[in-house]
Amino acid sequence: MNHENANAIDIDVDKIIDKLLEVKDKKPGKQVNLTENEIKGLCLRAREVFISQPMLLELNAPLKICGNFCKIQEILIKYKVIYMASTQIY
Repeated sequence: MNHENANAIDIDVDKIIDKLLEVKDKKPGKQVNLTENEIKGLCLRAREVFISQPMLLELNAPLKICGNFCKIQEILIKYKVIYMASTQIY
């Protein structure tokens, strides 16, 4: 599928959301019938929304980051984020 055809997929996002919400209270694993074009179109719309959003959040200091940082401690240090590891729940 090339980009010209991908952008040409016309879907009704509200209709797809309604289809998905119809099974909200059903037994887990209930399938929803969506066409391939609906799925591709929904993915393309989601991509457009994500791309239109800013990459970084603008936050004001002071900022506290709390939680278990065993896995992300190296990332925080790499990007020079000051953190406070805490098991205390706020």
